[in-house]
Amino acid sequence: RNVLSIKRAASQECVSLTLSQLLKNTRPDTMSCIQTARWLREQLPIRFARRIEDILQLPHVAVVNPQINSILSTYLETFEVI
Repeated sequence: RNVLSIKRAASQECVSLTLSQLLKNTRPDTMSCIQTARWLREQLPIRFARRIEDILQLPHVAVVNPQINSILSTYLETFEVI
């Protein structure tokens, strides 16, 4: 897994916007949906990278916990896909 790409993504600016706000501001027309999809494509890797870094900052005993480790694995896999 590419730690540098995670660090690079996590260091980018993240726009503070809730899902509710996103849905309210997205009109049902094609262009609005495309703009929202582009925004998500840009913002999701940043958010996943930040959560990955947050988890990795936990004490080792927490990270090796099977549930936390499973969450970390899911975030890493998702980050790689997006």
